[in-house]
Order: sequence, then C-alpha cells, then structure tokens
Amino acid sequence: MARPAAETGPRIAWLRYLSVLAAFAPAPAAAGAWIAPEGGQEIWTNVVGERDEVTFYETSAYWELPVGENNSFVAAPWFEQNFDTDDGWRGEAMLGFKQTLHRGDNTAVALQGGALWISHPGLDACGEGGAEVRLLAGGSLPCEGAFEF
Repeated sequence: MARPAAETGPRIAWLRYLSVLAAFAPAPAAAGAWIAPEGGQEIWTNVVGERDEVTFYETSAYWELPVGENNSFVAAPWFEQNFDTDDGWRGEAMLGFKQTLHRGDNTAVALQGGALWISHPGLDACGEGGAEVRLLAGGSLPCEGAFEF
C-alpha cells in the first residue's frame, strides 16, 4: 500500500513570503547615507488604509538638496488625514542637515540631524518639538549581469 509522499519544500519558505510582505509594507519616505546628486532628490510615499474600521490617508516626503560634496539640507514632512482625532489630522516634520563621515567605492556613512515637530503626540490636542540625530550607513551590492536574460 502506498503512503502519501512527504512534503518536500524548504523549511524557510515563510521567509520568502515575509520578505515580499516587507517590500510592499508602507513606510515613511527616507534616503540613505549617500548625498543626493546635483539638483537634489525627492522621495514621496502615499498610503490609504483602514484602522478600526475608519479610513485614513497618509503622505510623506523626503527632500534633499546638496550644498557641497559631503553635505546637504534635508526636509521630511509627514501628514495623515484621519477621523480618529478631534482635528481629523496628524503631522510631523523634520528639517535638518546631513554630513558624510565616510565614502568608499561601495559604502557610505553619514550623520543626519535636525529639528523635529510632532502634532498631536499621543492623540491629544498639543504638539511637541525636539531634535533628531541618525547615523546612516549603506553599501552597494554588485549587480553586474544581474538583470541580463
């Protein structure tokens, strides 16, 4: 009598599924450790979602304007229109400066700092301000022939 064949799949197949989900997960716009090219760069993200059966709309941007070979000004606003706060919106904004600490052939390290404003922290009726500092690191992977068919 024949037995059912054992399932022969990779034990970490769930990892592929998780990586696909992570690639499509909404996240605020941000850039890496490299200074933007001459003329600057803009990154925009827009999301429509539902939370507690209420629709919300979220937009974030990242603007970077180089002011030298190793530094740039950055601005990153974030805005959410929702119906679960009294005012119907929340927002954040960061205005700052990015300085390259190291730049190699395939790697970069930068320090980014700036002033931060947050509206409705904890969903109450006041805002707050502060400072934000980030250490950014990145590496370029070789892609020679990666897209050849």
